[in-house]
Amino acid sequence: MSQHKPFEMELYNRFDQSTKEIAVNFLESTGLFKLETSLQSQPERFKAQDFYIRYLPTNLNLNVEVERKTVWIREKKWQYAPRGIHVPYRKKDSQSNLFIMLNRSGKSLLYTDMNIIKSSPVIEKDTINRITGTRTKTEKFFELSLDHPDVNFYSYNDGKWRYT
Repeated sequence: MSQHKPFEMELYNRFDQSTKEIAVNFLESTGLFKLETSLQSQPERFKAQDFYIRYLPTNLNLNVEVERKTVWIREKKWQYAPRGIHVPYRKKDSQSNLFIMLNRSGKSLLYTDMNIIKSSPVIEKDTINRITGTRTKTEKFFELSLDHPDVNFYSYNDGKWRYT
């Protein structure tokens, strides 16, 4: 039977707001998105989305899921799992359109469509949270291929987000 790490309020409090703000900064920097309702005015919708943002070409709001991967320390390059990135399987219930994963510093990110994650193969592995020491056995993850053409990495340098 698959396990998953319990919700860690300390990590949420430490990274949630800054992760959302960095994601908004990235999306708006593309010129395709505009945050019309402040993050503070948007209610938290756990397991559904982290925030919504206007996609200007269609004038529709898109739901965004963000995650800070604190063990991802390098910038401009993914450093673990050479075949793919492991996204928690609990994201299967997300109602988001977009997924953004930031590294610890918030200066590198992965950007993709949530449907790409949900259609990725599912694996199980033992895990440990290096900050809190929480462990699981056989936790499920989506294994997102690094070779997928719609999995994009960006880094923040000299005041701009750049495709890497």
